[in-house]
Amino acid sequence: MKIVATLFLSSLLIFTSGCGKGSGGATTNYPLFTPPVKSAAPTGFVNGSSFAGIARFPNLLSLDPADFKSRFFTTGPTDLFQILQAVDDRIAGINSRADNFPCETTTTPISYTINPFAAVTPITMYAQCSERMGDGSGFDQFAKVGDSFYIYIHIGDGEVAAIASPSQTDSSKTSVQIWASVGLVNLNGSHGVMEISADPATNSFEMTVAGLGMGYCGAQYKSDGTNVYGTGSVDMGATCGSTDTICVLASDASTSATCSAGEKIFSLPAIGRTSSGSSGASGYPGGASNTINLLTSGAQDAVQFGPSSPSI
Repeated sequence: MKIVATLFLSSLLIFTSGCGKGSGGATTNYPLFTPPVKSAAPTGFVNGSSFAGIARFPNLLSLDPADFKSRFFTTGPTDLFQILQAVDDRIAGINSRADNFPCETTTTPISYTINPFAAVTPITMYAQCSERMGDGSGFDQFAKVGDSFYIYIHIGDGEVAAIASPSQTDSSKTSVQIWASVGLVNLNGSHGVMEISADPATNSFEMTVAGLGMGYCGAQYKSDGTNVYGTGSVDMGATCGSTDTICVLASDASTSATCSAGEKIFSLPAIGRTSSGSSGASGYPGGASNTINLLTSGAQDAVQFGPSSPSI
C-alpha cells in the first residue's frame, strides 16, 4: 500500500520543462508547504512520542486521535508530510533551476478553476509555467500572483493543489491551503481525499478527510494549539460508524480536554463519502452533505478534482 511513495514521489523526478530552457529566468524563491503545516499542526500529531510505531485499528468503532495520527502522520500511503515533502521537493527543484523557467518573467499568469470535493464555490488557481513528465504521464504547473504562490501537480496516484500566502495575522509567516487525493490508479487501496488549512501565526490547523481504506468515511480535526477537536465517522469496511466526537490536548493529542464552542467551529467544509458499490455512505456529515464519490474512476471520481493536462 505504498503506492503514493512509488508512483507519486518517484514520478516527480522525471520532467521536461513546459517553458523551455533559457537564461535570465526569474530568481523567485517559491515557498515550501511542509514547514508551515508542521509549525501549525498540534504537536501531539507531529511529535507525539506516545504514538511512535502505533498499529492501525481496522475495527475501530469510534474516533481515536492515535489512529488518526497513525494514518495521516506516520509513514504510509496517506502520510500528509510524505505527500507535502514530495511537493516541496518539486518546488526546491524549480527554485534551483530558475534559469530553466523564463516563463516566470515572460508569461502572464492565467487563471483556471478546480472544484475539489464538490466545493460550493470553485477554487481559482493560476498557472504561469508548467512541466511535463518525460513520458507524458504527469505534469505540474505553478504561478506567483501578488503575494500568493499556486501549484498544482497531477502525477502517478495523486493530485495536489496548494496555495501559500502571507498570514493575515503576521505577514512574516506563511499560511497554506492544500487539497490532495490518493487512489487515481490504485482504486482498491487507499482511495480518498483530504483538505488542509494551516496558519502558524495563529497555531490554527484543520484537516478534513474522506475515503475508502483510509480509516474514515468522513472526518474533521481542528487545533488551535491548545486543544484538538475532532468529529467524524470511522470506516468499518462495508459500513460506516455513526458520528463521534473527541477533544484532547494538542500537546499530546491523547489527554482528554474540554473544547469550547469556538474550538468546535470548522472553517473547512465537512466531507464524507457517498454510498458506492458495496461501500456504505459516511455517517458524517451524512445525507446530502456527503459529496465524495469514489470507485467510479475518471472525472466522476472525487480523487480527480483538477485538470488532467496543463492549463498553459
